[in-house]
Amino acid sequence: MMLAAVAAFALALPAGAQQGLRAETIRWSHPQPAQVALFRVHWGTDPAALDHVREISAAPQAVPGLYSASILVPVDATVYVALTAVGPSGLESLPSATGVRTPTGQGNSGLGAPGTPTLLGTP
Repeated sequence: MMLAAVAAFALALPAGAQQGLRAETIRWSHPQPAQVALFRVHWGTDPAALDHVREISAAPQAVPGLYSASILVPVDATVYVALTAVGPSGLESLPSATGVRTPTGQGNSGLGAPGTPTLLGTP
């Protein structure tokens, strides 16, 4: 089973964020939410080693198929992020293309191919 999603991520700083960390808010959509049990956000400071994973519920949202979550990352680090979708049977989609986020004021980029979760950099 192939699970597809389209994702975009943007920077947001919640009140009370820990010193030395910044929050990256990741927003994405999935065309068939009933096929997804949870999402996994994979991130790291090396694009070849996305060694941090956060599981995100695929619980029904106010707008069906639209999701968001925040991850805390080092404030001065460039971070690389990819997304996967996990179905009710435990099958996991291929990862999205890796998006890159740089500290505020240093720009960002990252577009992925369709067919798997795709992380899109925000302007």
